[in-house]
Amino acid sequence: MHRRTRPARRKSSPLRWLGWLAALIVIAAVTLNLLAPTLVTHFIRAYVQKEAFRQKAEEWIAAKTGGRSRIDALTWNDDNAQVSELLLENAHGWDVEAVGLHAALDFGAIRTGVWSIHSAGADEFTLRRSASAMSHLETPLGSGDAVDSIPSFLRRHIPTKTDISGFDVRSFNFEQAGWKMADTNAKAGAWESGKTSVPVKLSGGTLQTPFKAPEQAEAIKLDLVNCAVR
Repeated sequence: MHRRTRPARRKSSPLRWLGWLAALIVIAAVTLNLLAPTLVTHFIRAYVQKEAFRQKAEEWIAAKTGGRSRIDALTWNDDNAQVSELLLENAHGWDVEAVGLHAALDFGAIRTGVWSIHSAGADEFTLRRSASAMSHLETPLGSGDAVDSIPSFLRRHIPTKTDISGFDVRSFNFEQAGWKMADTNAKAGAWESGKTSVPVKLSGGTLQTPFKAPEQAEAIKLDLVNCAVR
């Protein structure tokens, strides 16, 4: 009786396992790179709805303008955000009060590296010269950027450019050294990173000047019909 001999098992080569491991690492890296813009978009969509984002926005505005800022709670409806009131005091010598702020953020554009904001505007926007203008104002800065909590391999996908389609104000008010503009409709044109000027169209409302005609008790006041500035 002949005994059947079993074929010897082939031992796995260490180089073969290293090859498979390297292939898996490459596949994982490519997959993460392809998914990175989507992961960043999901992170930003969740982050902007948190209280931490509102606080960070206050700190960022204060740091950029050198003033004191306060933003009421943000309300999100899909891609649309609303803020009942924004106050900015002594920003380079100016006070700003915006009521009924609203804007829409195109989250899809984040994948292309752009903060795309459209349908932006305010019900009322007041700009006046600050009565307590200060040449230097210490402003508390945040402890870090909002992207600090994002993994390092995703940070390079955070948008670095901004594109705003325009900004409409139903009632624009302006005060400086006797000049007063009230209840004027203002429409600012599109702006994108790198631009240094924006066209603005004004219509309606009144413009009070600091000048008085001879034998006139009140300062000259003009009715605004259509005006364009840049």
